[in-house]
Amino acid sequence: MRVRDRLIAGVAAGNRWAIWVLRLTVRRPPAVGEWPALAGADLVAAAGRGDGHPVVDYARRRILDTVAAHGPGDLVEELGRHALEARELAAWCRAHDLEPAEPTIAAALLLVTGHEARYHAVDPGHGLLRAAFADGGPTRRTRLLAALAAAGLDPAVVAGNAATAEPIWDLPIADAVAAVARFGAWRPAGPAAAALFERLAAADPQRVAAAVAALPEAYELPLPGRPGDVALSADGTRLAYHYRDAGRGAVWLVEADARTGAGLYRYRRDRLADALLLASPNCRTLAHLGDAVVGIEGDGLYRYRRGECTRLIRGEFGGVVRLGAGGRFVAIQLDRARMVSGTADGVTPRAPDGPWDFSDLLGRWLSAAPDGRHIVVGSLDRLVLRTGDSRRTIVQWARDRAFDDNFPETGFEGAVFPAPDRLVTLETYATGRHSRLTRWRIAGATLEVEAEETVPPGLGLDIVDGTGLLVLTARDRQGLRYYDAATLEPAEPGPLADATAPVYPRHAAGRSAFVTWQVELPRDAVRVSPTRLEELARRPLRELTPADAELLDAAAKAETDGELYGLLRDCVHLRYGHDIVLGRGPRPGDDDIAIGGVV
Repeated sequence: MRVRDRLIAGVAAGNRWAIWVLRLTVRRPPAVGEWPALAGADLVAAAGRGDGHPVVDYARRRILDTVAAHGPGDLVEELGRHALEARELAAWCRAHDLEPAEPTIAAALLLVTGHEARYHAVDPGHGLLRAAFADGGPTRRTRLLAALAAAGLDPAVVAGNAATAEPIWDLPIADAVAAVARFGAWRPAGPAAAALFERLAAADPQRVAAAVAALPEAYELPLPGRPGDVALSADGTRLAYHYRDAGRGAVWLVEADARTGAGLYRYRRDRLADALLLASPNCRTLAHLGDAVVGIEGDGLYRYRRGECTRLIRGEFGGVVRLGAGGRFVAIQLDRARMVSGTADGVTPRAPDGPWDFSDLLGRWLSAAPDGRHIVVGSLDRLVLRTGDSRRTIVQWARDRAFDDNFPETGFEGAVFPAPDRLVTLETYATGRHSRLTRWRIAGATLEVEAEETVPPGLGLDIVDGTGLLVLTARDRQGLRYYDAATLEPAEPGPLADATAPVYPRHAAGRSAFVTWQVELPRDAVRVSPTRLEELARRPLRELTPADAELLDAAAKAETDGELYGLLRDCVHLRYGHDIVLGRGPRPGDDDIAIGGVV
């Protein structure tokens, strides 16, 4: 008789020696007198002991007898769940064809017992395995990860939400945190990968998911009529736009929260009708100063603040722009051929200090440098560069050139500032068959041509402020073309990918807004995109770059969403602070997803 059998028989007979040996060989063994009463989870736990205790054979015989007498039932289901955490028990179950009916447990058991072909047949998309992984504790998860590695499968198949494997670096931050949480106490072998895992595991999945869900997303504000202009405050938090109601004919100016589109104030201003006609790629009729909006109406320049409207100055105006972020603006007054500068609390007219006159309706090209130190006023035949406060003219540049002898230019169609000391202008052939972009450098009191490029004909020039993306509206107003202000070469549309002509883009503090309309079947709208900082939390981790680290570092110190941005910043530093190689396609790189380099 084997020693184990003698121990079982001795314990059953009350032999003190057998009981003493029993107590030495196991920790907290079940009392011998309780063996016959073992059932359910207790019987399964006894059968799954991996310490060689004689109760194991006793329990397993009881299980086989019970199944033979009464069928599998709940006992085998409990046995299957326990077998995922007990290596020897899993092998014993497979050897005796004790297969649970629960699909997730059955599929996982096939994998951990090495029956890979059968596993792939019943769970080709790994959905059953992911469910078994998500429902288990650290011990089960560790065993499943080891089984995945042994089978040559990427452990990401149990961490992703999709049916296919997703490396951690291909997940946005909220999904990555949730995925790592599913791995329990398991950590990859590589130090860089383990460091990333530790950082993600320290975050609360629910808090991160809630923080991301609360971030602004791109949205669209449908308009019930023809749109006019749109303006953003310097910090990108406020939005203003106006439109004519197609049903009642009324003209409305709306101020809204730029992050959500929620309306804050609404003004009925029928005198704004003239401003709607003025609106073009070259003429801005609204300027958002942060605590107030300044806009052009038919009889003057108005201030809109906290639901109240006040005329600042009477006259006919052709354009208004904000100067930097300091709450100042400048406007061109056509009927008096002068500039007007000021704040929301008052204005100062500036008399012309040179032989220039913009009283005709063509003199509406007004643009301000990003820092507000310079403005440019244009007409068909000349540019006037002035100081930001419009106290003096720096230089005038009169058109006296032609593309060639056969096709003289019609003149300037627009001028914008891609940088504080750079200016880009658009000029067009008289025939309308071609246009020219020219980039100028402001050098003291002169304008120096840096580059020129002939382009298809354009009607107006605009720029997505602060991005260097030039926007040309086609002569027929039916198309848009995009150019890089640094090279004057064609460029991708970036934030204006869904825009239709004409479009008047505004960009502030990383947020973009534009108004667009269609000639037939109007679907007019104001479209607003989130800031890059807000977008980073929804992008795959691999798309975050070292250039984002500084932005994230500043955001991590803020009271709002600081925890989220601090986590993103740390992920960027962990990636670029180590020699991590990310792969492409279905296979990860050598150090791809911080799960031990398993490929």
